[in-house]
Amino acid sequence: MQSEFPQAYILPEGGSNILAVQGFESLMTDIEMQCPDWTHLYTSVGTGGTLAGLVSFAKFNSNRTLIGVGVLKNADYLTPFIEQWILQVTPHNPVNQWQLLTQYHMGGYAKKTAELLQQMSDFEMQFMIDLEPIYTAKMIMAFYDQLQNNLIKPGSKVVLLHTGGLQGNPEKL
Repeated sequence: MQSEFPQAYILPEGGSNILAVQGFESLMTDIEMQCPDWTHLYTSVGTGGTLAGLVSFAKFNSNRTLIGVGVLKNADYLTPFIEQWILQVTPHNPVNQWQLLTQYHMGGYAKKTAELLQQMSDFEMQFMIDLEPIYTAKMIMAFYDQLQNNLIKPGSKVVLLHTGGLQGNPEKL
């Protein structure tokens, strides 16, 4: 494709590459200004660029953890890509702890379960924030599961990053 269209810039699947990772600097600056004392930041993960960008640009604090929630089945393969992007952006800087949770995919990309849809509905009713089942609802489910299993200490300040994607829920358009 590149040889046929030499002037084209071909985006990788999911849009993740080093330029995408670097694009998260301004978002992380906004998060730091709005919630400077956060201890946990959750985001959904498709190809890993969002998590890599957030980790790369979050101010370092040893009490912080960034948690990516993989929406793909068997998403462990993303870890080396995420690590590589972080090292490219911050080769000599310390970064916050981070982890990729891979058990909340609900069967794989765009797969839904009755449990996921119920959790999504309950969240939307309680907080009046629309979700979609492909990305953000899985991230919310992971957060609630970790909360119920006491994996988040009392007094923690948690950011749940809603990355959009409402086109994944046509009822919300």
